[in-house]
Amino acid sequence: MTNALARGAEHVPADLRQAFDAYERAIIANDLDALDAAFAPGAETMRGDAAGLLVGHDAISAFRGVRGGVPPRTIERIEYRELAPDVALLVSISRYVGGGTGLQTQVWERVDGHWLITAAHVTPRAQALDRSVWRTVGDPLFQGAWEGPLEGLTVAVKDLFAIKGYRIGAGNPTYLDSARAESTTAAAVSDLLRAGASLRGIART
Repeated sequence: MTNALARGAEHVPADLRQAFDAYERAIIANDLDALDAAFAPGAETMRGDAAGLLVGHDAISAFRGVRGGVPPRTIERIEYRELAPDVALLVSISRYVGGGTGLQTQVWERVDGHWLITAAHVTPRAQALDRSVWRTVGDPLFQGAWEGPLEGLTVAVKDLFAIKGYRIGAGNPTYLDSARAESTTAAAVSDLLRAGASLRGIART
């Protein structure tokens, strides 16, 4: 690395920043041609995320074709490092209009006078609550005892157990609508709470 000092957005070379900004506009607009043009051609270009690693421009292009665009976002921060002449590392934080932040790491190389992405890794914003899994969830929903053999553990219960203040739905929305809130918590769940476990939420059945 030719420069180990921290360098923010103000140090990004103008032509590299233009290429970066053009990429951001393309990804928000889901401009597939522009996105293809932003990544270096060839079999060595890489893009990775939590779902896995794509190797080769063709694989990345195919992924883009079926993924669709990303929600509106703005770039909150950029860190720049010069790795070698005509090779740069950009790490940026995105803030989404709908909430949450993401992180992307990109290696850019100047190829035939144009800055292109040769490697990228994306960390998306945290997923929202999955309603197909959870009926009710908290952080936690119920705090367990501060001491006990299960201290620090977190549990979930199916929508079949009584939880004080919550209705039992048993996986049936009609039944849930007519149910009354429980006045006590099921003994098995109470035992877990007394032993130090916290209740994360009620899972759908």
